[in-house]
Amino acid sequence: MSNGDTGLDWQKWDFTDPYGTTSDQALNTALANIAYQSKSFGRQWGEQDVGIRKAYKREKPRSEERFARRGLVDSGIRQRGVADLFAARETQQQKARQTLDDALYGMTLEQMGAYGTYSGERFQQMLDAATQRALTASQIREV
Repeated sequence: MSNGDTGLDWQKWDFTDPYGTTSDQALNTALANIAYQSKSFGRQWGEQDVGIRKAYKREKPRSEERFARRGLVDSGIRQRGVADLFAARETQQQKARQTLDDALYGMTLEQMGAYGTYSGERFQQMLDAATQRALTASQIREV
């Protein structure tokens, strides 16, 4: 079913890839996108980590001041409060690290998928070429 106006064969048209990119181009695009996302996630994690550290540095003197006002500077309650503050900071940092690890894991899977798609397309191209050569060889033998 050819479109007479454009000469385009709609049966062979790939609507998922209207620009007709090659498998090499698709792989390079996917890898570049993954590298960009990786840098972006790393930068976001760094900013978040700095924010957590700054918040802790701001809050620790305030906490110490609250305990000093109450006369609890040398008490176990103060030590417990400081330990709780530190634990909260560590929990926030651990959550941020886990989020980054999950994102990097997802990008690794995406990268493996890109390589898998590339190798599958290359294999299909080689199979199609071998099939075409076999067909041509059988037609030559018939003649």
